[in-house]
This record gives sequence, C-alpha cells and structure tokens, in this order.
Amino acid sequence: SGASASTMSAPGSKPTRATICNISSSPPRELGAELYDYMAGKYPELWLNLHVSRIYRDARRLFGRGPYKDHLWLSLRHENDAWSCRPEFYFEVNPEGYAYGMGFWNATPQVMERFRRSLTEDPAPFEKLVRAFNAQSEFSLQGERYKRPKSAPSPLLEPWFAQKHIVLGRDASYD
Repeated sequence: SGASASTMSAPGSKPTRATICNISSSPPRELGAELYDYMAGKYPELWLNLHVSRIYRDARRLFGRGPYKDHLWLSLRHENDAWSCRPEFYFEVNPEGYAYGMGFWNATPQVMERFRRSLTEDPAPFEKLVRAFNAQSEFSLQGERYKRPKSAPSPLLEPWFAQKHIVLGRDASYD
C-alpha cells in the first residue's frame, strides 16, 4: 500500500512526524494483520497478540541518537503480560536486510533456569529436536550468550545451555 496524497509532504518540505509514522507503520501493520490472521486461525490455542514497533524513539531515551529508528519489527506473542517468559514470533526490517524467527527476548534468569532444569531432567526429547534443528540450514541459534556457559547434560545441548536468551532466527540481506 502506497502513501496517499494526503500523507505526503510538499516537495522540498520536511516531512512531519505524523507523515513518517503513517508511511512507516502501514506496511508493517498490514503484514502483521495477515500473519496474525493466519497464525490465530491455525493455532487459536496460542492466544497471540500482534505488536508492531514504532518508527520514532522515546524522546526521553535518545542519548545522542536521532528521533527515528533505523529498523522496524513486528511480533506475534502470547497475550499474557509476562511476554518475556514466553517465546514469540518476529519479523524485522532494517537498512541491511530483514530477519525472522522466534525466541525469548529478555527471558528472566528464572525462566532460563527452569528451561535448563527441564532439559537436564529429561534431555532425550530435546536432543531429538536439536538434531533436527542442526540438520536444517534456514535458522540458526542466536541470542546473548553467558560469559561462563552453564553445565549441560550432553555435548549436543551445550550451545543451548550457553544462551541467556534463545532465538531461532534467520538474518538475510536484500541481495
């Protein structure tokens, strides 16, 4: 969807914040709505909510950066307020390319400890998933790693125990 004449600035004039917000938010919202309809229809038990990022930064947190972000993202996440305790699906665009996947952002240490404990108690089912994950090439294990990795029940699970936050993502360039 293109910008209408009413959302465009006059040639040579500086665009207004409202113009930038409208032009930058319409495509992500439309894509997000399509993804939401598909996922909510296919997986209603996930109770997903759509979240679309804003193009502008919070003026209280500029710290020398400009008022606009250089990337936009959308996510489908559980409607529960404790969203950092559950994985979410995401799609992001930035000047270099785009990214998509799912993961835990800002998972609390308690959430990650419960995750590691459940794997330690019964590693076999997750090891089967890890072998399948390692056999594919579209997604990679991403996220912040601990400086000192946690002890894992098997070498196969060591990379997963080394993560502070787990993201299964794909980063791609526009080429």
